[in-house]
Amino acid sequence: RPSARYGPHFDGGGTDGRRMTAIAYANCGWRPEHGGALELLEEEAEGGECWRAIPPAADTLLLFRSDRMLHKVAPSHSTRFALTTFFYAHVL
Repeated sequence: RPSARYGPHFDGGGTDGRRMTAIAYANCGWRPEHGGALELLEEEAEGGECWRAIPPAADTLLLFRSDRMLHKVAPSHSTRFALTTFFYAHVL
C-alpha cells in the first residue's frame, strides 16, 4: 500500500530461527520516484547508513542473510507487490 515502510531491523529478531529472506518483486514500470527500495544498512554506522538500495522492480529476486543484515524498506509512493519467503534454522 502507498506510504508503507519498515524501519531498520533484522528479520526474526534473533529468536524465531529466521536466517535468510528471499523477496521476489512483481512491479512492472516501477520508477525511482515510487520509492519503496529495500535498503541494506551499515550496522555500525551512525544512523545506519545505506550502502545499497534495491528498487522493487519487476523480475528482481533478492536473497540475503536477514538475521545478520540490518535492513529497512523506504517509504513507497505507489502500490508494490512482493512475495517474501523466510528460511529457518532449527532452534533448540
